[in-house]
Amino acid sequence: MSGRSGVIVVGSVHTDLIASADAMPMPGSSVLGTRFTLAPGGKAGNQAAQLARLGVPTVLVSRIGSDPLGDVIATQLAATSIELTYLARSTHDPTGASTIFAVSGEYSSIIVPGAAAGLTDADLEVADPAFHASRFTLAQLELGPDLAHAALSRARASGSTTVLNASPIHDTDPDVLRQVLDVVDVLVVNRHEAAVLLHAPVADRAEADGAAVRLIEQYLLKAVVITCGSEGAVLARGDVAVEHPAWPIDVVDTVGAGDAFLGALVAAWCGGSDDRAALRFATAAGALAASGSGAFAALPNRREVNAFLQSCG
Repeated sequence: MSGRSGVIVVGSVHTDLIASADAMPMPGSSVLGTRFTLAPGGKAGNQAAQLARLGVPTVLVSRIGSDPLGDVIATQLAATSIELTYLARSTHDPTGASTIFAVSGEYSSIIVPGAAAGLTDADLEVADPAFHASRFTLAQLELGPDLAHAALSRARASGSTTVLNASPIHDTDPDVLRQVLDVVDVLVVNRHEAAVLLHAPVADRAEADGAAVRLIEQYLLKAVVITCGSEGAVLARGDVAVEHPAWPIDVVDTVGAGDAFLGALVAAWCGGSDDRAALRFATAAGALAASGSGAFAALPNRREVNAFLQSCG
């Protein structure tokens, strides 16, 4: 790790089209909304933006279109100081979009990856210098397990610590996912995703402790983090698990809260925090994101996270 710094994030960037309302529309029906926002989104884009807002040198590897939405994304991401050398602009595929319905603190979405779906191993090869320079590499499953495997395999070969946010997981072939997990150092999942991987329910934070340790043993991982929504989160390394409860907040919506959590967790590790302190910092960032509207605009900076922690004691 000598000489390495910062994080490289590989995955999807698209436009979030977020409509907030008091009720979820049923099939064939419409409801009157209360708010609409348009902002950069996608797990990779959100995680990279959170890292950058916390002062971590961050490189993003993704694709957007050469269209007005792509221009908006590039401008807003650049304002966070993300290194965008490897954010390619497609000339034939439009920028992807996610239509999000945010209701009562929860959300549903339809994701159309667009240009990001064209991200290939050739794009990763171009970014090879960044893999060799970065301390951590983050990937997700939003663009499928094959891309995650290619990115994390390259990162593992370069000596970077590999982090997989195994989301979304529902359509992933178990054998293919096993190949991805073979090149993962740190796995970050929610309770549902942990249950899928273990083929057993994870009902609450108490069960998440044991589930995290079992995931380490089953997939030979260095560490596992399980987020438990309103119950907080668990981080296990070896056979030792630490917990942190959720912070008491008024939830506006949870869009991007998981990405804020993960970005802040890795940012804390980059700053030298131990697991317990990193988990505390990450849960605070996730809480702040959930107390704001949308994903990108609600991602907190370091001053905001530190002020929140100080106010909570």
